[in-house]
Amino acid sequence: MSTEVVTVTADTPIGDAVERMFKNDIARLVVFDDDELVGLVSTDDVVRYVPQIFQRYEFDYSPPEAFEYRVRHDTAYELSEWEVESVGLSDECVSVGDRVEFTKTITEEDVRAFATASGDTNRLHLDEEYACDTRFGRRIVHGTLVSGLISAALARFPGVTIYVSENLSFLSPVDIGDRVTAVCEVIEDYGRNKYQLTTDVIGTEGDRVIEGQAAVLIDDPPEAAAVQFESIPSQSDS
Repeated sequence: MSTEVVTVTADTPIGDAVERMFKNDIARLVVFDDDELVGLVSTDDVVRYVPQIFQRYEFDYSPPEAFEYRVRHDTAYELSEWEVESVGLSDECVSVGDRVEFTKTITEEDVRAFATASGDTNRLHLDEEYACDTRFGRRIVHGTLVSGLISAALARFPGVTIYVSENLSFLSPVDIGDRVTAVCEVIEDYGRNKYQLTTDVIGTEGDRVIEGQAAVLIDDPPEAAAVQFESIPSQSDS
């Protein structure tokens, strides 16, 4: 223990707790609820949140009142089952606050195709009898397949999006047949075409199943690409 015991209250935000550990060069904090000692919190307890907490806003997902998606014909193809909605995108540039949501149902065919394409043939995802005896009690979708929807959302930003880095926390499993939504929002412009985004996936009940943060490069599209835009107003405007 340090000479002066550093404490937090039970309702201290996780980011404040980690920052207090860092400033005091300690790995544990004593937790009080009013005047009652209720436990300890350590770096091991909070490490899963560290990639996000310092630069993320508090997440409270609610769809904006109005969307307008500008269809970009530089994607190779679109399927009618997919839903894409966006806020704030322009023809010329990407700005802080721009946001894209990509929604699709993850099917049995998706899971089996992903297993073959990736080589991840873990029986948890493919064998019902085997999966029933795991902690989940059922088959679930590959986590990396679910996170792939983030890439799909990024592909709908104007320009050519290139991953630089990505930090993800997998919070809940996704069941086969669930319809999920990747939500990507620009939170910082570093200049020279580099941006930071929050990259989350929302489950069928509106809960976060993945929380993430990414750094990307968004280059202008090739001059040879004749990109066309088609503005589609939100339902509330029609």
